[in-house]
Amino acid sequence: MDQHAIATTLAAGPLRLSASKLRPPVLRPGIVTRSAALDQLDHSSSWSVLTVVAGAGYGKSTVLHQVADRVPCGTAWLTLDGEDNDLTVLLASLAMAVAEIGPLDPGVLEQLDTAFPPVAQVTRAIVTALVDGPDPTLLVLDDLHVLANPACLDVVDTLLRQATPSGRVAVGSRHEVGLAVPRLRAEGRLVELGTDELAMDPGEAVELAAGTGVELGEDQAVRAVASTEGWPVALYLAARAGSRGSDVPVLADEPGHERAVAEYVHAELLSTLDADTVRFLVRSSVLERMSGSSCDAVLRTFGSGDRLRELTESNLLVVPLDEERTWFRYHQLFRDLLRTELDQREPDLVAQLAGRAADWYEAQGMADEAVEYAMVAGDRDRVADLVGDRGLYLYRSGRLTTMERWFDWFDSGDFLDHHPMVAVAGGWTAALLGDATVAERRMRAASRARPLDHDGDDEVIDGLVALLRATVCRDGLESALEDARRAHAMVPSGHGWRGTTLAVLGLVHAVRGAPDDAEEALAHAIAVTRDLGAAPALSVSLAERGLLALADDDVAGARAMVGEALEIVEGRALEEHTTSGIVFAAAARMAARDGDLDRTRRLATRAQSVRPRLNHAVPHLAVQTRLELAAAALALSDTAGARTLLREMDDIVRLRPGLGRLESEVTGLRDQLADLPMGLLGSSSLTTAELRLLPLLRTHFSFREIGDSLFLSPNTVKTQAISIYRKLGVTSRSDAVGRAVRIGLLDG
Repeated sequence: MDQHAIATTLAAGPLRLSASKLRPPVLRPGIVTRSAALDQLDHSSSWSVLTVVAGAGYGKSTVLHQVADRVPCGTAWLTLDGEDNDLTVLLASLAMAVAEIGPLDPGVLEQLDTAFPPVAQVTRAIVTALVDGPDPTLLVLDDLHVLANPACLDVVDTLLRQATPSGRVAVGSRHEVGLAVPRLRAEGRLVELGTDELAMDPGEAVELAAGTGVELGEDQAVRAVASTEGWPVALYLAARAGSRGSDVPVLADEPGHERAVAEYVHAELLSTLDADTVRFLVRSSVLERMSGSSCDAVLRTFGSGDRLRELTESNLLVVPLDEERTWFRYHQLFRDLLRTELDQREPDLVAQLAGRAADWYEAQGMADEAVEYAMVAGDRDRVADLVGDRGLYLYRSGRLTTMERWFDWFDSGDFLDHHPMVAVAGGWTAALLGDATVAERRMRAASRARPLDHDGDDEVIDGLVALLRATVCRDGLESALEDARRAHAMVPSGHGWRGTTLAVLGLVHAVRGAPDDAEEALAHAIAVTRDLGAAPALSVSLAERGLLALADDDVAGARAMVGEALEIVEGRALEEHTTSGIVFAAAARMAARDGDLDRTRRLATRAQSVRPRLNHAVPHLAVQTRLELAAAALALSDTAGARTLLREMDDIVRLRPGLGRLESEVTGLRDQLADLPMGLLGSSSLTTAELRLLPLLRTHFSFREIGDSLFLSPNTVKTQAISIYRKLGVTSRSDAVGRAVRIGLLDG
């Protein structure tokens, strides 16, 4: 498959990525060439990374566009948006961008079509396509400031660190960029353009004014630059005033203040337009991106494409997103003003316009965008239907970030009482993310909810609610068994959740100590989940059945089933899936049984990344997994690690009593450890809090920022970090990350 075909396949795939994200903004005639800023590139021919960092209205996108035109190489452009905070979306966006300029491994297509794509492998393929091609390349990442997900920022940091003079990265952002920047600066591989470099001088102000048809005198230019501190968007608006014969105004007592520009736009720009044009601008501002077709549908009008092109040509703050001028957006400051106008002028119309946008996007097969606009419209039934249709795909593709944001919207509006299917899916997702409080809240909502229109699905819904209760195991194993049996009886064959009901029933039987019942349920679960393609439930069922075989001394059978479970986890990129902890733990037990201690250590380490999420939200599976990991730790003479696991099990049992045989096994482990020496500290002795912190140590976040994201004080973060250093045998943050990568706690 050639590279263009790969990019086309990604664009047309289930994510339905917008092609407009891959095109730089079209520059209008008369745009000022930012020679002073661009000349800095000529003074550093060996640069690998360019950062353009300034506030809104400084022309960052324009400068990046001019850089792309100036540097002789193949260029890939990606304008980031909020959806790229979902790691799966970001990886697909980056892959689609670089596929146009470099030799992207076709295997990335298959990797991105799995649950929880292998981040390190996909990132490595993207880096390889960027830096190892036969010709020089440049990847432009605009609007980096929209990324807040640490995992996504980590991917960008990797790209920056790996950039070379033949495979460069240029970044535009309103905020400082990444942990990699200080090192790049020290190595001389970085060019930085900031507010001072992007502020216009009087000569550029004259050129900017000329582009709008205004002849600006030298004194006027000096006065305009002084009053705006060279802020390009302010100078542009001032020039527009001059084109109408007005004096170039002083925009604010405090130059560069965005509110001053908003007030100026309102007073001097909108007031010059006819009422029909203003109405078009204000109402269309409900759209993030616009095409003629979408505007026609949302505004119930005709000819919007021509109008958008006319507005672009008249030098309004309308930005074309492609050479054909079919897609547009408003300058962010302009859109913010227009949205405020819409809220003030026609507040009752916002929901109606957003609902029409949801209609249009759904008709185009762009379901994720339809969900977003339906949420703006407050149409909970519409959102529930769309989320229900997309939920299974999002779950299997590992897009839990997007799912949680949608479920949070339902939570914030108390909308779950009439949408039990959404409540069940949301509770299941929260449980797998280790958020027991949210899982229980959604479980209660699912229990009391009934759909608005009863269509005979009440029994299935009752079965799925029972399945969620069995998974959360709030009231002990006996209640969980009753719920699991109820789910099994009520969820019919062929239903998408059928395999999961069997897997949970088998799990409950197994941890209760009923091997025959567990064997029957798990064998059935394996057959059903194979047919449904439910890889997480299939891998867990195989691992559980393998542990039963090992307990029955059927070593060959155990090795075959656990081996297949591990192959599924690795082949379907489920390493970060919470339920894969039991697969790695079972595989570590098998390796210890075979006397392969190096393999035991590697497999036990791979379970650590999911351990923080595997807590009392799913207590029976969490305790069982830790018991198996503790057995592997003892085989490695890692008594410190086993004691850490024991403390975590004690915490889980305290919060979720009634776990029967599991509690007895925890007591047995405690007795066993009482007679053993303390042992050395190591990676397995990291607590769940420390494991949760570890991936954030490789981001650009300070301890204070990490604390904000984890709801911890900076001192607590520092204390945990120092404990990590001690247990890994290092003395610094960077060394801890390096050590964690080498032993497999973090992706390389």
